[in-house]
Formats: sequence, structure tokens, C-alpha cells
Amino acid sequence: MDDGSGLSFITRDGFLLVRFTGSYSTYEQSLAVLRLIADKCRSVSSTGLLIDASEMTGQILSVDRFRMMLTLARMLPPHVRVAVLVNRESHFPDYLLETILRKYGIEGAEFTHRDDAIAWLNDQRSPAQTAV
Repeated sequence: MDDGSGLSFITRDGFLLVRFTGSYSTYEQSLAVLRLIADKCRSVSSTGLLIDASEMTGQILSVDRFRMMLTLARMLPPHVRVAVLVNRESHFPDYLLETILRKYGIEGAEFTHRDDAIAWLNDQRSPAQTAV
């Protein structure tokens, strides 16, 4: 993420919603953001995480996607469900996110529609625990 990027956190009903705006630049610069997400997830005891990167711009190289998902998986607490929301142009149906997170005991999926991501996060939760 570059210096013009924005990052916001909203905690609601056991879920942490993280929203990025701005432009992606390098993997190295994204490390601090990944650490913030993991730390916030632990501090609010989230059972679900929605990372909304649908408004982020810039091309993320495949190797950077792999490294970012691997780094995030290593940082997150186990048994967290992670939904990543991307714009249609950035969506790669290669299941990289799911495969990497699963190796670390974390369920994950990538979505292009917010409602689908929230429905997936709410799957198998009691009505009192559902995200908004």
C-alpha cells in the first residue's frame, strides 16, 4: 500500500471489517498493514475477518499475492474465517487464498460481492452471531 492509502477497522458482532483504499505498491510495504490487521483481529477476539480491498488500485503480482497470504496466515490466530472482497478485475479464481489459509487452520475465501462475503462469514453461525 502506498502513502495515499487508507485503512479502516470496524468491529461488529464478533467480526472485524477491514477496508483498504488507495494503491498497492509492494509486498514489503504491505507487511505493516498485515501486522495491523492481525494485531487488531487478536485484540478484538474476532471470529471472522472481512478484508475489503475492492477499492484498492494497482496491480498485485502473483508472487506478492502468495507472499501476502502466507504472511497473513502465519500472523492470524487459528480458527478465524477470512473473507477477502476484491473488485471483479482483481479476482483470480485460483483458490490460492483458500489453500494457503487452510494449511494454517484458517478458513478463507475470495469474493467479488460484499453480500456473498458476509453470507459466507455468517454460514454456520447462530443468528445472534451474524455479521451485518
